[in-house]
Amino acid sequence: MVLLRGATIAAMASGSMTPRSTLVVSGLQLVTKGNVTWAEKEAWLRNPPHTAVNPTLGQLEIRREFGRAAKNAKGTKGLQVVTRGRAAGKALPGAAKTIAETLTGHRMPHSLSPDQYPSKLRRTIHTLDELELMYQRKLGATAGP
Repeated sequence: MVLLRGATIAAMASGSMTPRSTLVVSGLQLVTKGNVTWAEKEAWLRNPPHTAVNPTLGQLEIRREFGRAAKNAKGTKGLQVVTRGRAAGKALPGAAKTIAETLTGHRMPHSLSPDQYPSKLRRTIHTLDELELMYQRKLGATAGP
């Protein structure tokens, strides 16, 4: 998946682009077909999952570990062969190799089991009931005397 700016999708030049740090709130994801065998299109756009903005404790932990590993790998040069983990035997840029090996086998203390993933429990930021309530409020606010 890729996060894209609306200005990028529309191929428009903009004087001020959305910073990467806030892109998740206003951006779109370009999702490719992958293993979705029933999909007719090769790719489509969707809103980012709500955990992109409101990560779980386990997601925060792994993101923090990724950041630490990336900081420690800063300045690593050239392609290097990964020696352990799923990527073993692959030649990756030095920083990617360091991160891959550092995070191999890491299990964060607050990781969720797959049946507890927020995407399984709540797929979007707003539920249908919340959208209905928002719609009714908006209608009430625009309704005249």
